[in-house]
Amino acid sequence: MAKATWLEIAEIIPIHGLLAAAGLAPRRAFLGFGSVISPVLGMIPENRRTVRANLDIAYGAGNWPAALEKAIYRNFALTVFETVKLFHETREEVQASTEFVNRDAVHKALARGKGLIIVMGHIGNWENMGAATAHHVPSFTIVRPLDNRRLDDLVEGNRRRFGLGIVPRDLAMTVGLRELRRGKLLAFIMDQNQAADGVFVPFFGKTASTVKGPALFARLTGAPVIAGYSERLAPGRHRIHFTDELPVVRTRDRDRDVYENTSYFTSIVEGFIRKIPDQWLWMHPRW
Repeated sequence: MAKATWLEIAEIIPIHGLLAAAGLAPRRAFLGFGSVISPVLGMIPENRRTVRANLDIAYGAGNWPAALEKAIYRNFALTVFETVKLFHETREEVQASTEFVNRDAVHKALARGKGLIIVMGHIGNWENMGAATAHHVPSFTIVRPLDNRRLDDLVEGNRRRFGLGIVPRDLAMTVGLRELRRGKLLAFIMDQNQAADGVFVPFFGKTASTVKGPALFARLTGAPVIAGYSERLAPGRHRIHFTDELPVVRTRDRDRDVYENTSYFTSIVEGFIRKIPDQWLWMHPRW
């Protein structure tokens, strides 16, 4: 336990240094620095292996431009630096740097009183998306707590500062379902490998273990489902897109409903990624 505690401290010290720098540096200069150092991410063997393996699955072996890989590292670095800068920003500043597309669909769905399920992926700056959306509607998100408890507390504290409620993944069926039934927005990240806990559906032409929660919750509660994603327009500038309400299959066959709906929701997220492939988190071992 002591070793783990010291490891957590060692990991979080540079984070605090970055947070301090973000508080002192002008926004443009801080984000510009993140963009400049982004090639370092591609020098890390594990990152390079994972990104290239994922791109090969999605587009065919070597059938993708080298410029895309460079843009992936740049956008991830910008997401990190924007998120760090978010610790020093107010709700008003977040709104000023964010625009919405079809936000009325969210309000219309919530007005039905059954809550709202949002399906999304790690596209653009998902932390900014949560902070900006929570300003307008009562929002919760399902998360997997970070392994470093101190870092997890830091990140969760900032999310809550913007009004975003946090539901640990192991409490989804209790806390998450409760908040949805209370009429809140509940967001699910659809693009993380769920291993044995997920349902295997096609993603970029290859089956991937995917979270069942949105399909299960939609079936249990009758809540509407909308998909959304964040698009980076420029460093520190974002556009959040929402679809209209998605059709949901509800029959007496639970397992088939879960498969069909999860497959459909995943195809929507895949479509978002295909629009702006450089802004997805290709460094995650999805398959």
